[in-house]
Amino acid sequence: MMFDKYCIEKILNGEKTVTRRIPRGRRPAVPGKIHKLKADRTSKTYGVILITECDLDLVKNIDDDEAKKEGFSSRKEYIDYFMDINDIDILSDYDLLWRVEFELL
Repeated sequence: MMFDKYCIEKILNGEKTVTRRIPRGRRPAVPGKIHKLKADRTSKTYGVILITECDLDLVKNIDDDEAKKEGFSSRKEYIDYFMDINDIDILSDYDLLWRVEFELL
């Protein structure tokens, strides 16, 4: 599963245990599966993660506690980051995102 370098550091430091993905036709991960932690499509990996949950969830359910699981200090900080990294201008509370929970192995 790909992450930017900022998030990879958060994962390796134990600060990030959840990621969200925009729905693009299929589920991004399956609980019980192991994914390589990658920053790009090269062969370099930074570790492996075990997917523990993967469900669709509304943006309105992202609160400060969820933002902390994402590695951010507040909902606003995380939403701003998510919109920037995904090049999104508008994100509604009623938009669905994949919520993927994982643990670093």
